[in-house]
Amino acid sequence: DFWREKAKSDPRIDEMINKKGELVPDTEVIASTGQYLKEKSPSLNNLLLDGYPRSLKQYQLLVDWLKEEGKKIDLAILLKISDQEAVRRLSARVVCEKCGTVYNLITNPPPGEKCQCGGNLIQRPDDRPEAIEKRLQTYHSTKKMEFWSRWTESARSKQSLTIC
Repeated sequence: DFWREKAKSDPRIDEMINKKGELVPDTEVIASTGQYLKEKSPSLNNLLLDGYPRSLKQYQLLVDWLKEEGKKIDLAILLKISDQEAVRRLSARVVCEKCGTVYNLITNPPPGEKCQCGGNLIQRPDDRPEAIEKRLQTYHSTKKMEFWSRWTESARSKQSLTIC
């Protein structure tokens, strides 16, 4: 959600992630992450980072930054699903233009044709199958996340997980 918020005020980021389905370059991710984490959780305890880091460079810089802050990674959880399932789930997301509520047509459908606030539901460009497939190609072409093996608990997910 951090990058979606940033895209609202930065047309270049908006073009990159919402229109082209590209990932934000490591240099920008790294520059923004530490500041964001300290704002959201000054103690840096019990953080859940969803979808970050995405590359070995991001990982190495995160570890270095955490070390400077007197912290470390205790555990990483890697959820594995097929590309086909990822596209199916992600492309089912819709968002209310008015209030920003996110629905999933499969797991959390809206109450009707419109959002409960009366706003129109749209699919963001980065949730379209072609954008998701492009991100998956990038993911598969980068160095795999072997570096996580030290901390990773792995789960294959054919079912939906409830996040509380």
